[in-house]
Amino acid sequence: MMNEIFLLVGGEATRLQPLSSGIPKALLTIKGEKIIDKIITQFSKFSDFTFNLICSEKHRQHWNDYEASSSNNINLLFEQKKLLFVKTRILLKITMNFQRDIYQTP
Repeated sequence: MMNEIFLLVGGEATRLQPLSSGIPKALLTIKGEKIIDKIITQFSKFSDFTFNLICSEKHRQHWNDYEASSSNNINLLFEQKKLLFVKTRILLKITMNFQRDIYQTP
């Protein structure tokens, strides 16, 4: 079974401007490491995952640059429209799969 994680990384961090001007929040650097890399590192301690990053189309070039320089196992998924129900469906699917895996008996 493939272990996948879906991360919603479309945030712009408008409250952090000017630090975040034009840069997605997940690509901001804290203590020499991008926020997204900190998150991936923490999850990777538990298993090998494929990280599906749901990104804003507005920042496509930033994410393509990140993908080109990253050694992590990532897929970029670009949202075409900001639809709440799509995000909700993804979160529900993750929750359901997580619960199924937790309660599944060997």
